[in-house]
This record gives sequence, structure tokens and C-alpha cells, in this order.
Amino acid sequence: EALGVEELQIWTDVPGVYTTDPREVDSVLPIPHLSYAEAEALAAAGGKVIHPHTVFPARAVGIPIWVGSSLVPGATGTWITAEGPLTDNGVRALASAIHPVLWVGELNPAAPDEIRDKLLQRLIEKGGTLLHLSERRALVAFEERLSFSRDESRWLRACGDWREHQHARIVSLIGHSLAGNAQLGERLPQLSAGYGVIANYHEEDALAWRLV
Repeated sequence: EALGVEELQIWTDVPGVYTTDPREVDSVLPIPHLSYAEAEALAAAGGKVIHPHTVFPARAVGIPIWVGSSLVPGATGTWITAEGPLTDNGVRALASAIHPVLWVGELNPAAPDEIRDKLLQRLIEKGGTLLHLSERRALVAFEERLSFSRDESRWLRACGDWREHQHARIVSLIGHSLAGNAQLGERLPQLSAGYGVIANYHEEDALAWRLV
């Protein structure tokens, strides 16, 4: 961004961005073109090719990003630009991440905001990463199990029903018009591949739908 470059090239060990991690799943397809927003959502969801902080400065000044493989230099690769392909076909990519400890809170809407905010701040001070927050639900990830003081335990109870889950996998479906996709909603149980789903939610802009 500071140098005003015309293009950013990322040479890695895979020839571009795929529909999911080719090291985990055999039946993957290359994605020739992503928007900045899609790439950021994919990176934040655990996609390993793009780091979450890579896209922001390029997006700020419109630098196109190309991702390719130094092992297969002639491959087409993936372009990341302001405008990705215009499509309403739903899911374009899938990413997953495993969190050693995940706290899922089904929030009580009647709880005072100041208690909820104080609790979330304390969880972040304890090393938590706030993954999702809405009126009804909060998800906070940790690297290890927690212990709570009496006040913290009281705040937990006052805010709603909180449950700890160990080694929780969050599967993120990245795409367009996910919130209004009735077919996708019906298929969510199948997409969980038989695993028990603790919660599912989508972002406000419906760019990502997550199964926990």
C-alpha cells in the first residue's frame, strides 16, 4: 500500500484458493476469482492460504491480489479484486477451524447491557476471542479451560445459559445470499456430516454461515 504497487502476488504451496482445504478433502475445485470481502471472510474463518490481515491494506487502495503456487508456476491461480463474480448460487467456499475451548452463551435479552458488556470484557481479558455476538447468542474461543471468580460466575448466570465445549469445530460456509437461501437452511443438517451441531448462525451481511 505504501509503495503504491500495481499488484500483490502471493506464491504458496497450492495453486490458488480452493473450495475447501485440499489437504483435508479430495473433491475440491479451484476458485479463479474472489472479491476482497469473500477473501476476508474465508481468511477469518480459518482458510489457510490467505492471512486475515493480508487483504485489508490491498482492499483499501484497490491493489489486486493473485495467489498461486511456486511448485506449479504455470497454474492459473486465484485473483482477488474489488468485484468478485456476481452470483446468487449460494455457497462458494468452505473453511473450518478447531478451537480448544469454546464458550457458547444463549443470552438472556432481559439481562442489563452493562452486566453483559462487563462479562464479555472480562472473558476477553482472560484471553478469549469474541467470534460472534448477537442479541441471542455469543461465542468466545479460548486456548485453555477457564476458572471463574464468584462475581464472574454470577455475571455468567445473569447473562444467560453458558456452556463450555472442548475441541469444537466451526465450519464456515462462504457465499452470497445465504440468509435468504431456504434450500441451504434445509440442508444444514446434512452439511454437518453427522456431527452434533451446537449452534448455527450467519453474519448480518450473510456472507458467511457457520455451523458449530
